[in-house]
Amino acid sequence: MKATASRGVTPIHAAPWDHDSLVAHTREYVGVYRAKQALDLQVKAFDRNGALPAYVMDAHNLYVKELKHAEDAKKKECIAIVKGSAVWEHVTSPHGLGPAVAIVLGLLPVPIGEMHSPAAVWKWMGLDVREGKAPRRQKGQRCDWNPMYRAFCLY
Repeated sequence: MKATASRGVTPIHAAPWDHDSLVAHTREYVGVYRAKQALDLQVKAFDRNGALPAYVMDAHNLYVKELKHAEDAKKKECIAIVKGSAVWEHVTSPHGLGPAVAIVLGLLPVPIGEMHSPAAVWKWMGLDVREGKAPRRQKGQRCDWNPMYRAFCLY
């Protein structure tokens, strides 16, 4: 979807924040998040039967706690960059959307003018529910959501 003034779409280049800074902070946030998840999964895979000694589990819990603090700090930095912008005001004012969605919407081009409710944002991102299931791509049909946003939110 092209950003044109006639359709009421707010182009991303009008963003009041430093886009490169947001991208850098988001990459750091995702890196810390993935490291925390990988460590947690690896230790839990080895500790299925409680075979790991208590000191190993204590060290693991301490390391995961430190990674969680780092993850929270990076998320706060990303929110601080986006806060106060038109995207922030539009996304955080209705119920059902929050700062994580604002960060995602701040990274990529967004047709803000077309999204009048939280349901419209979820549908545009491909995170809505249709007939009790998540929407899926079907061969020969165009999807009516943005696959890039959906992949970014569901990684």
